[in-house]
Amino acid sequence: MEAPGLYQKELARFGSVAEDKPRYRLHWIGDPMPDFPEHKFACPCDCWALIWWVDNDSEAPGSGGGYALLQAFYTQDGGLFVPTMLDTVGLNQRVVVMMAGEAEKHRRDFARIRHAQLERERQRVNEALSSQIADVLQDAMPQFTGPTSFGASGGALPTVVERKVEQIERNLATITRRARQMPRGPAIRQLKAEG
Repeated sequence: MEAPGLYQKELARFGSVAEDKPRYRLHWIGDPMPDFPEHKFACPCDCWALIWWVDNDSEAPGSGGGYALLQAFYTQDGGLFVPTMLDTVGLNQRVVVMMAGEAEKHRRDFARIRHAQLERERQRVNEALSSQIADVLQDAMPQFTGPTSFGASGGALPTVVERKVEQIERNLATITRRARQMPRGPAIRQLKAEG
C-alpha cells in the first residue's frame, strides 16, 4: 500500500541517500521491506510506520545500508492492536514531519555514540590481547633469575656457568705457568739480537 504523495513529499525535504532513495518514508508494515521483498518489518499488527535509512558505515554515508523502523503507528485496545489511520490526531503530516525532524537532529548523535561504542570495544579487545601476550611472555621467562645454591654441592652436575668458570681458571693457570717460563728483560733483547 502506497502512502499518499503529500506525506512522501513532506518527508523528501530531509534528503535522499544512495540511489536517490528518500532518507525517511511512510511505509505500510504489511508490505515487504524496501529492497527485501521476502522480508517484512517486525510489528504486532499491520499499520503505517515511519522508516528511515541507516548507513552501514557512519564514517562513509551513502556507502550502503537499509531502512529501519523508526516509529510504528498503532494503539493497543485491551488485548488488540489497532492501526492508527492516516489524517488522524495520532498520524498526520505534522506528526510525521516532526518525528523525522527530531530523528534528523539526532541522527549524527547516534553515529557518534555508535563510533564511541566501537572505539571502546576496540580498546577492550586490544587490552585483552596485550594482557594475553604479557601472560605468555611471563610464562616463558624463568621463575627465578637470581643466584642459586644448587649445583655447587650435593652431588648435582655443575651448571654451564660453573663449567665455564672452571675452564677459565684452568686456562689462567696454564697462561700464568707459561708466562713464568718465558725469559724477561735483557734475555728478550738477547734473543732478538741473535735472530
